[in-house]
Amino acid sequence: MAKDKGKKKNKKSKEGQQLETAQAPGDPGEPRVRISRKEFEKELKKLQIELVKLQEWVKASGAKICVLF
Repeated sequence: MAKDKGKKKNKKSKEGQQLETAQAPGDPGEPRVRISRKEFEKELKKLQIELVKLQEWVKASGAKICVLF
């Protein structure tokens, strides 16, 4: 049986947010909730602040680190 790789099925969750099921290799195929652009920007700003805090700590302590994204 051939699997449909790369196809996505969209569904609506109870909260009305769009669910997305990915069929990519290595992906467990669990539904993911899509967030709005406004929510994304808010979360991104929080993460950027944490990254700057890390940068300041590294500069102050002289630590050597490796950051992977």
